[in-house]
Amino acid sequence: MFKEYTNRRVAFPIGLLFMTLCWMMIPISLVKAAEPIGKFSQMEGIVDVLRGGAMPAIPVKVGDPVFERDVIRTKSNSRAEIIFIDSNTIKISQRSRVDINEYLTGENKSSEVLNLQRGRVEAIVPEKNAKRISVSPSAHKFEIHTPCAVTGVRSTRYLAYQLDNCTNVIGYEGTVYVFNPKFPDKIVEVHAGQMTRACEDSPPFQPKEATNLMDLIITGSPPGPGLNVEPPVTEIFPGILQPKGPV
Repeated sequence: MFKEYTNRRVAFPIGLLFMTLCWMMIPISLVKAAEPIGKFSQMEGIVDVLRGGAMPAIPVKVGDPVFERDVIRTKSNSRAEIIFIDSNTIKISQRSRVDINEYLTGENKSSEVLNLQRGRVEAIVPEKNAKRISVSPSAHKFEIHTPCAVTGVRSTRYLAYQLDNCTNVIGYEGTVYVFNPKFPDKIVEVHAGQMTRACEDSPPFQPKEATNLMDLIITGSPPGPGLNVEPPVTEIFPGILQPKGPV
């Protein structure tokens, strides 16, 4: 009887210690899970990031990491380039906002979804990644979502530009698919040198040659929010407001 009581007295603190160590390991594993998915490779002007989509805004510099769920914002006369761990690259123009909704990479499955709330972003997808997407579109995807369009890679390089409740898409190389989520069965493919537009309440029109419009979109400065304008609120990160400041 005494031996059984002694064993219980010894077993209880050992069990308690084991449970404590398990609880202590949980935050460590969570910290390790937050691995960078890319880095800022080039920058000009003022660029900030909301880690996990939450304030405060943190100014960034070349070499700083990018994480899943980050929100990247460029101010007037500012630009940024991000290279992801799988060598995909995005170039963000001035007065733009890009939410990194999801960025999961893998040989057998990958899902990479960016949300362009405003402004302009160019996506460059290396040939090996584009080929993997074209061969297995159900297992791999790279998409840029806007308020009125979903644009996805069939191969290589394109530009998406959100303005006045419309999304313009220009193909530089390869093929891009475009559709308005309100009209998911109306899908168009944009090839190199072509462009299309999808607006809030209409499916994208059939692609046309982009010769004249391309010059306007690439060289022009899109009108839009400056430093003292609140950006649109997203479903994923509601209530985020851009801090006030001088233009």
